[in-house]
Amino acid sequence: MKIVGIILLIVIITIVRVLLGHEITDYNNLSSFSSSSSLSSLSPVSSTKTAVMIVDKKTEETTSTSTTSVSSSSSSSNTTTTTTVTTGGVATTTTTATTDRGVAGVSYRTSLAYGTKISGKDQSKTAYNVETAIQIGFRHIVTCGHHSSNNESGVGIGLQNAYKNGIERKDLFLQTCFVPFTGNKQDFLRQSSDPPEQELVTMSIEDQVHLSIKTSLKNLKTTYLDAYIFHNFRAKLYDTNEMLKAWKVFEEYVDQGIIKQLGLTSVHNAKWFETTFYNNSTTATTQMIPRIKPTIIQNRFHSNRQYDVGELQEIFHGTKYSNLQIQRFWILNGSSGGGRFHTELATKKGLSPAQLLKPALVGSNTLQHMRDDIVISKCYNTIFKSEQERNDYSKKLGMKQQPVGKQLPGSYNGGGSGGSGSSDNPGSGSCNATTE
Repeated sequence: MKIVGIILLIVIITIVRVLLGHEITDYNNLSSFSSSSSLSSLSPVSSTKTAVMIVDKKTEETTSTSTTSVSSSSSSSNTTTTTTVTTGGVATTTTTATTDRGVAGVSYRTSLAYGTKISGKDQSKTAYNVETAIQIGFRHIVTCGHHSSNNESGVGIGLQNAYKNGIERKDLFLQTCFVPFTGNKQDFLRQSSDPPEQELVTMSIEDQVHLSIKTSLKNLKTTYLDAYIFHNFRAKLYDTNEMLKAWKVFEEYVDQGIIKQLGLTSVHNAKWFETTFYNNSTTATTQMIPRIKPTIIQNRFHSNRQYDVGELQEIFHGTKYSNLQIQRFWILNGSSGGGRFHTELATKKGLSPAQLLKPALVGSNTLQHMRDDIVISKCYNTIFKSEQERNDYSKKLGMKQQPVGKQLPGSYNGGGSGGSGSSDNPGSGSCNATTE
């Protein structure tokens, strides 16, 4: 009777754990990886990696989930181990799926980035959020020196605090941006070291770039920037000739090794992009074509831009410019409704509505949100199991449907782009509908 009672107790505890939803990831065992500015390199350092537990849905009961670790390698394969345990005559199969990178490799190719815009002008709050985000597992930090909704100096303080806890600069990918003063007064935030406003008005855009980069290096207390982005004002393209003047200065800093990658925000015009950077039109002059091409495009995820479906589909989600990484912002507070309109599909997959829309470029300011972001980043590219399911979801978002044979943004076939709302080249990973 005593043995039967123990078995019954185990069964009851197991059922309760399943009903309540068991946390499957050990957040204290998140791996960190070395950064790489190379477009092709994503080699993790030798350390442990977080494993995600997947429970076979065919069994009647589940074993208690746990987290295991394995030595990481530079290969791109995943490791799976299946264990069958028989308890009281009930066979339970548990599969351990280990991602090859844990938290995706640290470079601009990571599928996870921490956006600091939400922290606004509060320096202490920004510092705390950045330090906490890094502690949780974020390695790609996105900020902006002269943007009114960012506090770059606060980011720098958060970084310094993280360094005291064992994080090194090479472990991080720091991305900031250039905000032109002219025409951007609403977005522009003067720094304490800036000249008076009347001087900024007359300053050439080249000198503005020099000032901006110098300020960012000082704020972030670093000798180099992993990515530097040209900020277009409120989804409108800046004057092309002025932008190209600024871009030439960008290139000088790339040549010096101070900047590693270049990019732009709010590019929704395919013809402009190709004409400006690749001279695919007779209207462009060869001598003005930038020598160093952008490798990052940061766009708002919104229905009034059709989520970049249409003419931008081939450029941003095809193979034409394979070095491009697309970063999305305004995903949960844009026209997606924060995912709240898609509760049924999210529930079927064991996700929250917001997780179904989780971006790589996020601005979490709570510990739980940061943890949720880490979990979903590992498996975003496996959420949709068929093109039809992806199409159905896109209709709910308001996307126009693609012609037969065309992939939607977010399509993933093992080598294509990652999910809409994530960086389009995510780190590999694995998840299951039962993950949370």
